[in-house]
Amino acid sequence: MKTIEHEGRYVILMKDAESMNGSQPERFLARGRAGLYQDTPKNATQVDVPTLIQNINALGDEIKCQLVAMDEEVDLVLTALIAGETVFFLSLPGAAKTTLARLIAQGIDGNFFRKNLTADTSRNDIFGPLDPEKIKQGQWGRKLAGLATATVANVDEVFRASGPVLDMLLEALEEHTLAEPDTIHELPLVLGISASNELVNATIHNAFWDRLIIRKEVSYPTRAEDWEVLLSSPHGTVPIKTRIDPTEIMLVQGLVELMAGDLPAEIVKRMTRIKLQLDKRGIPVSPRRFLAWARVATASSILLGQTPLGSKSLIVGQHILWISQEDIPEVRDIVGRLSDPERGVLLAAAADLEHILANLDNEDTTLEHLVQWQAKIQKHQKLIEAKVTALDLFNEKEKLTKQFQDAGASMIERSSELMTAVSMQSQGT
Repeated sequence: MKTIEHEGRYVILMKDAESMNGSQPERFLARGRAGLYQDTPKNATQVDVPTLIQNINALGDEIKCQLVAMDEEVDLVLTALIAGETVFFLSLPGAAKTTLARLIAQGIDGNFFRKNLTADTSRNDIFGPLDPEKIKQGQWGRKLAGLATATVANVDEVFRASGPVLDMLLEALEEHTLAEPDTIHELPLVLGISASNELVNATIHNAFWDRLIIRKEVSYPTRAEDWEVLLSSPHGTVPIKTRIDPTEIMLVQGLVELMAGDLPAEIVKRMTRIKLQLDKRGIPVSPRRFLAWARVATASSILLGQTPLGSKSLIVGQHILWISQEDIPEVRDIVGRLSDPERGVLLAAAADLEHILANLDNEDTTLEHLVQWQAKIQKHQKLIEAKVTALDLFNEKEKLTKQFQDAGASMIERSSELMTAVSMQSQGT
């Protein structure tokens, strides 16, 4: 039996609180799986939260050593883990999303479930078939399996599933429960990772989409050196050494929720200002996502060792507050500018650079494109030099500056190729 002490009160799993003679919690936490109590059960062991966070970060370091150009994705999954939220990755196949999920699961004691959904996938395929023994006794019930017994779940191509399957997934991923006619099962799930190659009905009216809290586009590597490193990378073949107790994860999820409900006044005002700016741009934010943003920002702050929560941790909202892909640049700009202006400059520059590198060798790229891209790079370089002065961003600034230099060289080479092609066409005519 374990507990976490916070400001003289205790976060306790509800199943362990049963030994406290019917004592009721001050509030329920972590989707009702934990509660906040004035007292702690006898013989309860206190979780050392700094050590737990250190282990979670160690798990992230192990994974980053195996996956190329996936550091941000790893950080987001670990943040989701202690925030108790679901991650959604949007990308083409082969971007190592499943490998990332499998490595995370290796570090967490329990079962791992993975399923690639289709229109033919049934609820039995995901949660287990009907239990014949219960049916013989005149009862309706499942022989729980799959996601119903998983600690970490990876569900791919979520938008291809049928409506009934999505309804059950929605409950499992958000509430960590599975409802049957006669009972509600509490699931051991601590982390849900979903993915798709495309977005379907990505609107404010889509209840399932609204519940996929952390959303990230995952691109293929764009730098030549990343592809070179990829060939020698272990890419998920080295066993993970770090081990984390799911019980402690559930408790820290309760702690994160508790802390997210007591944010500094300046943070509350800044979040509200960002939300209102998004409203003006026609990007609505549901109360569910607004509250989830507070939890995710709190979790990010804890993982970075930056408590109490500062405005820089709010920048994770760029992966929470967008609805359609068209919203992403504007959300990134507003959240970055109003939460961490200097990092926002770097993020905008990195996003444009990624777009340029991804399109540099396309057949329809013209000299006019190269001129426009070069002007954009020069603009970002001037902004970075003038605006980014924080010492903690020095390494990111230097790395991005080097990438701009490499991109400039690549653009000159590409320009030479295009000019040669034009010259040959002229000679041919």
